[in-house]
Order: sequence, then structure tokens, then C-alpha cells
Amino acid sequence: MIAPSEPTGGLLTNPKVLLLLAAMLPLAGGVWAGAQVAAVLFGAHEPMSVGLGSALVAVPLLALHPGDPALAWPDDQAFLLPGPTAYWIATAIPITGALLLGAALYWLLQGEVGVARRRRMGLNPEARFARLWEIAPMWVRQPVAGRVILGRARRGRMSRLVATEDASLPVDEAVPRLLRRYVDRRRGDRGAVLVIGPTRCGKTAALAVPAILEWDGPLIALSVKTDLLGATVRRRRALGQVRVFDPTGITGELSATWSPLAQATDLAGARLAARSIANSTDWTSAGSDMGFWTAAGEDLLGLLFWVAATAGLGMHAVVGWTTSMDRDGVLRFAQAFARHDDPVIRADGEQVLAGLSAVWKTDPKQVSSVFLVARQMIRPWQEPSVRHSADSSEIDLDWLLDANPNTAVDPFSDNDDPFADDDDAFADLDTDPFADGAPSLDDGSLAEGIGDAAPPGERARQRANTVYLCADLDGAERLAPVLGGLVDDLIRSVYARVGATGKPLDPPLLVVIDEAGNWPMQNLPGRISTCAGMGIQLMLVYQSKAQIDAAYGNKSDVIVSNALTKVFFSGLSDKSTLDYAASLLGQEHVAARSVSSDTAPGGGRQGVSDAPTRLELLPAHLLRQVAPGQALLVHNTLPPVHLYGRYWFRDPALRALAAGDPRPVVPAVDAVRPDERRRFGPVVRRLWGRWRDPDGAGE
Repeated sequence: MIAPSEPTGGLLTNPKVLLLLAAMLPLAGGVWAGAQVAAVLFGAHEPMSVGLGSALVAVPLLALHPGDPALAWPDDQAFLLPGPTAYWIATAIPITGALLLGAALYWLLQGEVGVARRRRMGLNPEARFARLWEIAPMWVRQPVAGRVILGRARRGRMSRLVATEDASLPVDEAVPRLLRRYVDRRRGDRGAVLVIGPTRCGKTAALAVPAILEWDGPLIALSVKTDLLGATVRRRRALGQVRVFDPTGITGELSATWSPLAQATDLAGARLAARSIANSTDWTSAGSDMGFWTAAGEDLLGLLFWVAATAGLGMHAVVGWTTSMDRDGVLRFAQAFARHDDPVIRADGEQVLAGLSAVWKTDPKQVSSVFLVARQMIRPWQEPSVRHSADSSEIDLDWLLDANPNTAVDPFSDNDDPFADDDDAFADLDTDPFADGAPSLDDGSLAEGIGDAAPPGERARQRANTVYLCADLDGAERLAPVLGGLVDDLIRSVYARVGATGKPLDPPLLVVIDEAGNWPMQNLPGRISTCAGMGIQLMLVYQSKAQIDAAYGNKSDVIVSNALTKVFFSGLSDKSTLDYAASLLGQEHVAARSVSSDTAPGGGRQGVSDAPTRLELLPAHLLRQVAPGQALLVHNTLPPVHLYGRYWFRDPALRALAAGDPRPVVPAVDAVRPDERRRFGPVVRRLWGRWRDPDGAGE
């Protein structure tokens, strides 16, 4: 219901008109003061006998006749004024001050109707999008080691590259000295990146692929598609060795090998390997009863892994023991190891023998259930192609981090290189109609080496090695224990290394998990909160928050809240994501005008009133309608940002990187500014000369 208001007289009660009149008064005062100064200093040396009304009339006339300001004033006073040059010189300072005063008055009176200006915990509590300078802690001029470029932020014609943060690095040279103190106060540290967007919104082509192309450190990339591999493999080959773990052969290339038994050299390692596989299955997302059987199956697999690894057997032996529920064969190995001459093996063997004996002493129905759960965990290795991929283990953390760069021999030589001999392997990957100049395997660039070997006695540069993990969408759930187990094994090895050295990885390790909803990682709530401190830059790409809720239940908020950087791409339409984004943005106050009219006969009165109302800062339908490739960025403690993604096939620099070309050198700031000053000086002098001699007579 609209409350009655005071009678109105029309335009004079309109708040906007009143604000305009209030802003005109200082301007008229400045014009009046300027005319007085001009008359006293440069004219007849006596003040003009005019009032503020004459100044108000003079304002539009001065705009119409700037070359003859005397026409704007009464005839009986105009003779006191000097010529136009002296008039405007004398009037410049008063008018400038009046304009600033009027602008300040207008700014103070308009907006936030009825809302008191407040400060809460040192901040303005009003919700709003970030100004460009407010996200200066994220600015970068070019790719920086250890920071992931997310896209561009724009304000008018200005734009800046924005990236994740790393407190161990100095403030980027893109930040001007004027903002350094602010940046030091507001900058954060490395944190996980959570990317949410529906299919075909640009989250892969405009964010994940550019991030990989510009990353100079080691990389783990997991995806159910081959677009990550096809767009970035040449760049990664230029930085170091590339190995593709493709147990089902969807890429058509020779797969590198990995076995969970590689870490099962002792009982503790075997149990951790079993834990990695259990964490990568959807069994652990069930209820508490299923959790009990999963834990029992995990314990059994840990024992079998140790027996197989110690006996020099492979995953085929574990699969055989599990599917046949073999008792005697496994116990014979365990009994032999329990009497081994090596005290370490004997100690582990005694524990394994006791554990296996306890399993077989339980109720036969329970034994059957435990073996059934264990069989489901290692189900992928029942397939011959997957089982062959575990015949050895070429992928480990030492290789990924290039821990021994002195070697002059490539342990993954061209004979084993899945990209060395087949130029047509990925010919169908570069099909984007916009990818003019996009990399193609036809140029044979994948067969190029990673550089000359280091001369004898000299240390080779540390390579940025890469492992791609590939599976098709249909096989993602089936192969989750294999691919997820490998990723978890590498990350767990990072934790062990950092725990032993006390230092995070340097350079950091980038882990990109595309379509992360297809890969259950039950220990993700714990990993995402600690991996940044280990030197791991984690990037998770989901289609919606509903995927996270379905996979992790009441732990989903732990994952989302511990991702310091959240990117919501356009096209989102699921309620859970839209509601969550709205809760992060909050609401803003806007002025709402109410107009009431007296419709009674003879009334004719009208009332206008302004009052604040609260509206969503970004309505849900706008986030859905934003152009593809654009996104909402919420980073750490900074205000939200309108982010513009960079499609790699439309960016010349990114296309060059995708083709395997070296990164172009960006000149330093100090090297650019002198040239800019030399160009700017002649322009200023030329403009000044034209102002003094508009007819060009002096030339």
C-alpha cells in the first residue's frame, strides 16, 4: 500500500529536478566569481554589478558563444570584461572548483535514498561488483610461474589479466606503485579453483586449456574427453616429457603403465595403495553399513597387494585370488614370508598372515561379502587391456617432478613415445571452426624432442613433465578406481615428500580434473583444504553444484567453501548453483519511486516519494543469459568480478603456445614507459601549438 504524501506542484517537487537545480547553483557561483576576477584583473579593474540571477542566465549563453563571453552578460556591464583569452584564464579556476563542488553535492544527495552510509568491520556493507583497482592483487601482465590466469576483467576500455594468487611471489609488475600498499593488505595465497558451468559454456576451452598452455610446471590432467590433450600436448612436449595413461585405448596411442603394486613394497604402502583405490570408487559414498564392508574390502586388498608385490607378481595375481577366493595359495605365500630371513619382510609377513587367517576364520557369509566388495574395487583390472597397463609402473612422482634431471638418456624415449610415430593419432581433435591456425598433428610437431641432452658434467634443466589420464564418458565410472587411484597415488606421494622435506613443491604441481563429477574422490574434502600448502594448484571443473551435492552429500559445502577461487560460467540453470551464487553476492539497495494521485473529483494532487528497496545484486536469470565464455568470479575476500574467458583458439598468443611455439617475450614495464613518454611529449607540444595558433600561421 502506498502511503499518502505531501501535495506536489509538479516538476519542482521532482527529486531529480531539485538535484539538478542544486548542482546548478555552484556552477552559477563559479561563473559569477570568474567574471568578477576577469573584470578586476584583466578588464576595467572594477567589479561587475551583477547578481547570481545574471550568472544563471550567462551559463547557457557562454556555452553558445565561448569566443565572445561578453555577449552572455548584460550590456551595461559587458564593457568591464576583457577579451576571451583573458576571460577564460581568469574563469578557469573558479568554474573548475564550482564543477567539483556541484559534482560532490550531487553525489552526496543522490542514490542510497533513506540508507545511512555504514562501515562494518572496516568495509562498506553494501553489495556491489568490484572496481578494477579493487582486484589489483590478482593482476598480472603475463603468465607467472605458480599462478593460473583465469581470464580478463574489464572496466570501460581498460582490462587486466587476473590470476590466482601466491603469497610467496612478489607483487606483480602490473600493479602500479600507487596500489602496492593496498595489494599488500588485501592479497591472499594459493588456493583451489572451482569452475562450475554447463556443457559448451566455455569452461574448458576458455579457462582449463589456457591454464594448461601457460603453466610452466609439472601437470596432471584428467578428463573424459580428448580436447585437453589435443589442444595442449604440443606445448607440454616443448616443456618436458609427456605420458598418456589410456588403459582402454580411446586415443589410439600406446598407453604408459601404472600399477598400484608399485607402492606396495611394504605393508604400509600396500594399505595406502588400497586406500587410494577405495577413495576412487562410488562404494564409499553409500551409507554407514556399506562403509563397513568397504573398509573390510580395503583391508583385504591391502594384504593381497603386499603379498603380490613381495612375491614379484602383478595385478593379475590379485585379480585371480579375489575372483576365485583362493585361500591356500595366498596363505602359502604369507607363511613363507612370515619365515623370511629379512627381518622387515618377516615382520610384515607375520602381520599379513595374521590378517588373512583372521579373514578366513570369520563366518563364511561374511568372507564372501568381503571378497565381493574387494572384487568390485578391482573390477577394472579384470579387463585384459587394463590389466596389461599394470604390468609395470612408468608413472610416479619422481618422474613427474623430474627429480633427477642429470640423466642424459630419456627414459621415455621416442621408441616408447605415444606421439612419436603416428601423425594421425589426434587428427580428429582439431575440428573447431574458429580454430584458424590451431595446432594440427599433421605438422609432426609431436615427434620433436624436448631439447638437446645436457653436456657431460653439466646439470640439465628441470623439465616440466606431464601425465594425461584419458577415458571416454561411458568408461569413466568403470575406470574410476584406476584413473582416480593413480591421481590419488601421486597426490599422496606429494604429501609424503613435503612431510619429509618440510618444503612445498617448487615449482608447484597443477592438477586439472575436468568433468570432476565423473570421478568420485572421497578424500577430496580433506585434500582441497590442504593441497595448496603442499604446492599443489588444484582445478576442479564441474557442470553444476548439484554434481558436488550428489557425490559428497553433506560434505559438499566443505569442498565449495575451501575453494578460494570460484568461477560460475554462463548458462547455469540448476537451482542449487544459482541459489549458492546469489548467497555469495548478497543484495543491494536501489531507490524505488512511488507515485500517488488523488483521483477524487476536484483533487488533482500528486505525491512522489523515494524509498530504498533491496534487490539481488545479480538476478539468477542474468547469470544464465550472460554470453558464452563470460563468468562470475568470486575470489577469496575480494568483491565479485565479471570475468571474460579467453578461448584458446581465438587468442593468437594461446594458439601459438598450442602449436608448440615458445612464449613471446613481453617487454618489462621500465622498458616501455620511456618510449611512451617520448611519443607523448611531441603530441602535447603539437596540441599546445595548435591551441595558440589555430590558423597555422606560425608554421
